Amino acid sequence: MRRRRTTWAIVILALIAAGGIAWWVFYPKPTEEDRIRALIAGLERGIEAKAPSRVMAYFSEDYRDGSGIQRKALSVLVLRILRSDGDFEVTIRQTRIAVAGREATAILEGEATLTAGPQAVGRYFGTVTLTLRKEGRDWKIVSTDGWQQRVLQEAAGAA
Repeated sequence: MRRRRTTWAIVILALIAAGGIAWWVFYPKPTEEDRIRALIAGLERGIEAKAPSRVMAYFSEDYRDGSGIQRKALSVLVLRILRSDGDFEVTIRQTRIAVAGREATAILEGEATLTAGPQAVGRYFGTVTLTLRKEGRDWKIVSTDGWQQRVLQEAAGAA
């Protein structure tokens, strides 16, 4: 009787182990493009939630764009924009991703809208290019292009 229980326990454990191994081997692993799409979706959610720390978590400590904006200045800019009154809605209509080893480029086409009450008070339509680099297991944004000119013009007009 005792031997039969031991045999069944071993059989059950073997089946569980085999199932775990099969799942690990055959379960589809996310591609690097999938990981970058997840980063973009997280960035979008962080902007809409008006959560600067969530947004900045996707940017490398080495961030520097073609306009000379570094991570610290970007962090202040993100904080000021997301702390403004109103709600943000981000809609990305198209994403093109190219991965080359540990570097990637994502071209995003869409719009960002700031609303105050029932009306839109700010709207950006356009294309933004993200340059990413794999840092450890995660992708991080090391540079962006396509939004700076408009933001800097609006900041100059508000001054």
